[in-house]
Amino acid sequence: MVQKKSKGRARLYCGATCRSAARRERATVKEKLTPHDRQETVDTGEHDPLTEVIAAHDTLRAAERRLHRAVRAARSAGETWEVIGETLGTTRQAAYQRFGRPGERSDTGLAPLPDAADRSVRVLVDLSEGRWSAVVSRFSARMAGAVDATKLAAVWAELTDSIGRYEGIGTTFVRRIGRHTVVDVTVRCEAGDATLRVAYDDGGAIAGLFVLPVAQI
Repeated sequence: MVQKKSKGRARLYCGATCRSAARRERATVKEKLTPHDRQETVDTGEHDPLTEVIAAHDTLRAAERRLHRAVRAARSAGETWEVIGETLGTTRQAAYQRFGRPGERSDTGLAPLPDAADRSVRVLVDLSEGRWSAVVSRFSARMAGAVDATKLAAVWAELTDSIGRYEGIGTTFVRRIGRHTVVDVTVRCEAGDATLRVAYDDGGAIAGLFVLPVAQI
């Protein structure tokens, strides 16, 4: 664990996820428990470069939920997928695939894993920071037999060679397909975007992992 230095009480975090959770918890209590003139110093200290990434991702997720609600309202009002697609600058098929079945149950009667989006964001963060073994440790037995840490590193290197350095996380799209929960996460790179597609079995293990150019989505 890395000790974060600050003017306040020393805090230890086991990783970015724990640090994010602590930041959110502090944010919920500062307004009630901390005098206004001291609030700016509560979180001062060594700059955490992931704080802005996490905050931006939270904003994107909130905007994505709002967009899904707006599309559902438009459909309820009788708008067609063609009109919705044109409004969003895409095709009616792409609009339906993105918004037509968000969170719906599949023909198996099962819902997507409730935390699949967060799991996939953590996978992307681990990949961007070169924690190959951490990703592999979440593979199913079959997946682990097909892809090891070395191969995973090679795939990521191929991505950054083709569209540049990783810069951030875009939108996430979760759906249930047969026996798996499938999540698409937009990967923002300096020369273009790609999609990280992660498939989970019902136990939460990663059963499939793909990095796809946007043109293939």
